Amino acid sequence: MMAYVADAEGVVIAQSRILGASVIGFFLYPLFRRQQKAGIKNILLFAASFVSVICIFLIQQRISYQSIMIAGCLIFVLFGMAGGVIHKKAADLFAADKNLAKAVGVSYALGLMLQFLNNNLVRWDVAEAIVLALFTATGAILMIGFNGQENSGQAEEIQNHVAGRRKITGKPEIAGVLFDLKGRRFMDIIMYCVTLLSTICAVVIELGGPFLAGLIVFYLSAGFFVVYFSTGFVELADSMKLPELWAGLGRTANNFCAVIIGHVSVAMLASGNSMMISVTALVLFALISITMFLYAGRVKTDLGLEKEEDQDAVKTDENDIRKFTAFAEKFLLTDREQEVMKLLLTSDENVQDLAGELFISRAALYRHLTSLNEKTNTKSRIGLLQFYYGWKATD
Repeated sequence: MMAYVADAEGVVIAQSRILGASVIGFFLYPLFRRQQKAGIKNILLFAASFVSVICIFLIQQRISYQSIMIAGCLIFVLFGMAGGVIHKKAADLFAADKNLAKAVGVSYALGLMLQFLNNNLVRWDVAEAIVLALFTATGAILMIGFNGQENSGQAEEIQNHVAGRRKITGKPEIAGVLFDLKGRRFMDIIMYCVTLLSTICAVVIELGGPFLAGLIVFYLSAGFFVVYFSTGFVELADSMKLPELWAGLGRTANNFCAVIIGHVSVAMLASGNSMMISVTALVLFALISITMFLYAGRVKTDLGLEKEEDQDAVKTDENDIRKFTAFAEKFLLTDREQEVMKLLLTSDENVQDLAGELFISRAALYRHLTSLNEKTNTKSRIGLLQFYYGWKATD
């Protein structure tokens, strides 16, 4: 809508400022969440939804640059708060999940797809505003439902229960797939490579390279950036004292940087100083290369330490197996007694549960325990375990 009332430079500046308004909303969300009364929360959510719908139709009317700017900033403050809700839910559901980056990538890709369809298939401005208003109202209803879950005390219990089992459906964005490789071990190095690629692309375009190729790389990189920031902070939020703030900080940082970059980029392009633009890009290239080199050294060290730890773990497992085998031979344990002994070493459950795992009666289990105590000259289950851990194959 800004394109109807402003030139290209004005559109870019307006877009960066309106997007930046969402940062305020992200910071307001923790204050909103501290409101204890569910009824007041629901009233505020309904009011926010109503105001958002009004802003959508005000923007659609494109009365003036100022009216679009004010309505845009207001609606994005509210959308920022909504983003805080969504990121907090993502932290609750996926913070410890191996598919976290895929979940973020899928969500971001679906959002872009809906935006693309709305912009390109809905040709009538009023119809476009109606579609956006319907999605806004639906989002508000979902958030009221989230609010009800939290106040019923069921949310965390349900989320903790499903966190390790949740499946991600749909075709994930490529950034999410790559970031999730090897438990997100290579997420940082992949991000540095993407940053280098986008920096090189800027230099190539400034030197007269193909603009369309640069645009494709730019938007591909943008996807990597938003998934990277969102994934990192959603994962971090789970271990912070104020998770509702930290969960959305990735998107907050992304939007804040977009505001700064939007203004700086317009100013640099308006200056027409190709040398300054190229030098800035090359300086970024150098700084990122240094960071990448330092990070690669750290990764190499971490991988080396991890490899040593894995080798130590394998050695420990082999030593435990040899010790148990020697113990069983020394004290002439039967096959069933060995099964009982292994279970005692790995479980602290009561006798009834142990018997159930072995598919025998409690009486039968007591007989095996008595036999083990007699063979090792111990008097109780605890004494048997203490004897085993203190025993050496040379005894």
